[in-house]
Amino acid sequence: MELKHRKKLIEFFIQIKVKNRLSIANDLEKLTKDRFKHWNFQHIETEIINYYLSIDGTIKEAKQKIKELKEDY
Repeated sequence: MELKHRKKLIEFFIQIKVKNRLSIANDLEKLTKDRFKHWNFQHIETEIINYYLSIDGTIKEAKQKIKELKEDY
């Protein structure tokens, strides 16, 4: 996965956490320490899917959003 795609996935993941009023301190610390090396992008994609389901979206919509983030629409 390219760096640009990783950045977009992490950015959207952090936006979701902010919308849900969750702490992003650990994510920001991890981002500043290791940049993009040790992130579990499968976990991030799962969290994006869970977010869409929690707002009465569909898995199809979530996967489309992930695809858009990866393809840089």
